[in-house]
Amino acid sequence: MKFLVTKDTQATGLLRFLMGGLLAAVLLYLPMDAALHGLQLGFAPANVGATLYGDEEAFIEPILLDALLLQVHIDLFMTLFVVLILSAMIVRLMETKRTKRVLLHLLGTTGLLMPLLLLGAYLFGTVVLYSWIGVFLFWHLFAFGLSVVLLKKVVR
Repeated sequence: MKFLVTKDTQATGLLRFLMGGLLAAVLLYLPMDAALHGLQLGFAPANVGATLYGDEEAFIEPILLDALLLQVHIDLFMTLFVVLILSAMIVRLMETKRTKRVLLHLLGTTGLLMPLLLLGAYLFGTVVLYSWIGVFLFWHLFAFGLSVVLLKKVVR
């Protein structure tokens, strides 16, 4: 409990080990999530568009709305877990208030936008589709980089 007041991770080896384990899990999850989305939807706008809207020439049926809603639901749930884990560590391990505020807002906003933009791409078309691809890639790279930085702070 002393860590909650002093933010001292060096005094408790077990806490550092647990935080490192959580960050390692996040570092494993993020690339696997990106690979899963790449396999299910694709990353090229044409591939994602064919998956979402169908392609008559290639005989590809559009994704069903219930399957997409399930994917968005799972994405929101898992994204909130990652945001919660990283936010708790940002609050305790980052030094300046401004850095904390910027990182928390960027992580949370893009994390929540990502699944909602996928649903918006299905409902509103290709303009939102490009936004989803950009936000998806940005959030995964940002969260991965942030996890590496936090892991370095925990290990030292």
